[in-house]
Amino acid sequence: MEYITYYNNHRYQKRLNCMTPLEYRHYLQNSAA
Repeated sequence: MEYITYYNNHRYQKRLNCMTPLEYRHYLQNSAA
């Protein structure tokens, strides 16, 4: 379970501009506002 949480939320991803999914979500929310 911990690995899945890491993989989905905390792993840096090249397709998300080298951000984690949580950082990317936060970035999208701030740029939309």
